[in-house]
Amino acid sequence: MCKEISLCELNIGQQAVICCVGNENGLSEGLSRLGIAPGASVQPLFASPLGGLRAYLFPSVMLALRDEDTKRIMVSAK
Repeated sequence: MCKEISLCELNIGQQAVICCVGNENGLSEGLSRLGIAPGASVQPLFASPLGGLRAYLFPSVMLALRDEDTKRIMVSAK
């Protein structure tokens, strides 16, 4: 069994599966419209040189998310 961690804790290139998405400020609803929901795979690709922002590869889209938001997305690392 894998330990759940927040998405912002993944290392660049590390793959994971989304377990749950917090719904503060409509985050869950907005991401689900893009096909990003529990069970979807995710991989961080790039980090901003100044910090606070990362690009993630999801099955349907590559998306930049703020670290503040990714703290509310729980994943199970592979």
